[in-house]
Amino acid sequence: MVAIDVRDVHKVFGEGPLATPVLKGVNFAVQQGELVMLAGPSGSGKTTLLSIIGCVLRATRGSVRLLDQEIVGLPERLLPSLRLDRIGFIFQGHNLIASLSASENIEMLLALRGHSPAEARRAAHAMLDRVGLGDRRDMRPDQLSGGQRQRVAVARALAGNPPLILADEPTASLDAESGRVVSQLLRDLAKDQQRTVVVVTHDNRIFHLADRVVHFEDGRIKEQES
Repeated sequence: MVAIDVRDVHKVFGEGPLATPVLKGVNFAVQQGELVMLAGPSGSGKTTLLSIIGCVLRATRGSVRLLDQEIVGLPERLLPSLRLDRIGFIFQGHNLIASLSASENIEMLLALRGHSPAEARRAAHAMLDRVGLGDRRDMRPDQLSGGQRQRVAVARALAGNPPLILADEPTASLDAESGRVVSQLLRDLAKDQQRTVVVVTHDNRIFHLADRVVHFEDGRIKEQES
């Protein structure tokens, strides 16, 4: 099953003489259960594509289908619920709420997805156990290391079992071991649970975990390698 289907997508920022084309006719598809990494120099368009797939940016033109639903042209009011139901985001800067504990950061998202407080707490604890942070569940982000904060962010993204996982430079601020743990977890999700995972990365240490590495250059896909 094709989980993500991008066809002839263009993205232009600005208008008139200030218009800057960032994506220039990208065609890209990801199967359910596949882990794909997007690589390329800064400004090549890979993060813009990830943001369009994640319903954060709008394509200027083209088609983007997520789980067989067209999202280009979808009314703005429908996008938040689509993101909440179908997409788990892992941000480079983890984006945890500083005043909440690791568990509470996850529980809050689960509450938005309709879980009761007790259900959310149980699920948050289970996710933290899975990423090796069961003994840190009551700590705030400032009490955790960078690698631990990123693992909390991974656990939050996976909470509620969204079918699509999108990650923007998830290992950029991590040491080699923490990066390996996070990357292997994403690999296991794709293979064991048939989630669809797309990762933007400059980290060639983790390329071997991908089913495909898609290289971007100047707003276009330059090459793909298994």
